[in-house]
Amino acid sequence: MSDYQYHVQPRLFEARKLYQPEPVSTPKQLYELVRDPLEDSEQEHLLVVCLNAKSSLLIVECVSKGTLNCALMHPRDVFRTAIRENAFAIAVAHNPPSGDAEPSPPDIGMTKRIIEAGRLLNVPVVDHLIVGRRAYTSLAESRPELFRWEEPP
Repeated sequence: MSDYQYHVQPRLFEARKLYQPEPVSTPKQLYELVRDPLEDSEQEHLLVVCLNAKSSLLIVECVSKGTLNCALMHPRDVFRTAIRENAFAIAVAHNPPSGDAEPSPPDIGMTKRIIEAGRLLNVPVVDHLIVGRRAYTSLAESRPELFRWEEPP
């Protein structure tokens, strides 16, 4: 690892440039990256993780901070960061303040909207992690049909 590294720190949700040459290629690696700022937060947050073409990390940024029980998640906010950072692909992660890592119907619906926006922009969404207390759910693992990528014509 280089001296040019910043960590995403608990309760600190500004964008952080990170130097991580190893690819972020598994849900567990993604979870390790976003766990600290999300796991024990009392408010819901949505993080976008921008990746380059080799799946190396570009940046992690909080794009939405919610109330005690919801966060506004709009695709334009997610992809604003991705476009600004020239991301090849993204992952998103959020924490339900209830601590339950099981996806809710609104989680599935938002994931579908973000994936569809990614298809239009040709920026694949590789995962959506739901980070609970001491557990997580990867929608790429539990609902892989949502993430099938079709090249635009």
